[in-house]
Amino acid sequence: GGLAAEIIAQGVVATTSEGEAVLTARADGAIVRITQHLGDNVRAGETIALLESREAATLVADRSSAQARVNAAHSAYTREKRLFDARVTARQDLEAAQATLAEAEAELRRSQSAAGASKLSGDGRTLAITSPITGRLTRADARLGAYVLAGTDLFHISDPNRLQVNASVLPADARRVRVGDTAVIELAD
Repeated sequence: GGLAAEIIAQGVVATTSEGEAVLTARADGAIVRITQHLGDNVRAGETIALLESREAATLVADRSSAQARVNAAHSAYTREKRLFDARVTARQDLEAAQATLAEAEAELRRSQSAAGASKLSGDGRTLAITSPITGRLTRADARLGAYVLAGTDLFHISDPNRLQVNASVLPADARRVRVGDTAVIELAD
């Protein structure tokens, strides 16, 4: 008689794909500090833990040697420019020095990007594990002092404002569900 029959279905609350982040180790190393714990609220960009890693030392060394190469190439270019302006050296010597400087600067940018992507901390020994989203720490598998391999899941962050309910509806009932229909969620208690 024009009245829609109620559909009863069980469901589970889940985060959306944008509402959950899995934080993993970006390198092999030991967890030396944990700043947030299960249930804590975290902001995007906030450090959750620090991982001491050989890769951190390698990144620092790469960045330092790249900076040294830029300094040396800049000095050589400045010297060649002065000699070229005084008509002592050929243009090709100046252009070679300029190319060497450009290569050194590109290598410095690469090493700085690698350090930034790995979240290298200021002390040069640790990598920061940071949250890409604002939310709540819902899973913490990391243990202080534990040695972890790159790619190991350490923490899960969920945004409570980005949840959805996944309900299981029988195929016969699914045909009756339309966009814009009202749903009521009832909890067991």
